[in-house]
Amino acid sequence: METVHLSERELRTLAEMEKSLGREPFSTRHSFLARHTRGHRLAVWVSVLALVSLSLLALDVLFVNPLLTSAFMIVWAITLAGLAGLVVRWSRQWRRQVTIRI
Repeated sequence: METVHLSERELRTLAEMEKSLGREPFSTRHSFLARHTRGHRLAVWVSVLALVSLSLLALDVLFVNPLLTSAFMIVWAITLAGLAGLVVRWSRQWRRQVTIRI
């Protein structure tokens, strides 16, 4: 392997790049965490709404009450809308990760 010597200007530029990269991980890590906590928030809400809707369904089966049926339908519709949003988000992320080589 051949040794490559850098000029003074190239060494200064390289040192500046290393210095700026040394400061970067915190901001990158912070934005990564902020982006992922924001992304998981919808998944948590959909899970909670799914549990609530299943509980309402079970109560409706036991008590056969029109108000419980209405509440179940409303919560279930919101749950399905959130689930559709998650599927769209996940498919966009999947599409970005998949690369087609021709």
